[in-house]
Amino acid sequence: MEVKQLTESQFFIRLDRGEKVNETLKKYCIDNDIKCARIHGLGALENVELGYYDYHKDIYSSRLFEKEFELLSMEGNISMMEGEPFVHLHVSLSDEEYRAFGGHMFDGEVAVTVECWIEVFDHTFIRHKGDKDKFRPISFK
Repeated sequence: MEVKQLTESQFFIRLDRGEKVNETLKKYCIDNDIKCARIHGLGALENVELGYYDYHKDIYSSRLFEKEFELLSMEGNISMMEGEPFVHLHVSLSDEEYRAFGGHMFDGEVAVTVECWIEVFDHTFIRHKGDKDKFRPISFK
C-alpha cells in the first residue's frame, strides 16, 4: 500500500496485489485515527466475498467469487463499531464476459491494483444495534 495526501482531509491510496482490501483499509484507519470517512475506488479483485442482507429475515447470505474480476466501482464509508473502525464497502464487479454484478463486500484480495480515495471527516459515526440482530445503522447521537 502507498498513500499520497492530496489535501488536509483527502488521501489517495494504492493497494497492491495480494493485499486484503477491508483488512488493509481498517488497519490504515486504526493507525491514522480515522473514525469517519468516505471511500471510493476501482481496480481488480479476486477471492471476493460478497454478501446480501435480507432485512426481513435478518440474514446475511454470502458467496465467495474466486476468479479475477474488474472492480468497476467501490463505494463505502468508515464508521466506528464496537470501538474499532468499521469498513463498509459495496462493489460492482465484472467478469471476462463483461457481466456485471455486485453486493456488500466482506473482503477481497487485490488481483492487480486497487486505486481508492478516502475523504476524512472530523466526526465520529457509531454503528449501534438496530431493530434486528445483524442490522447496525449509523447513529448521529
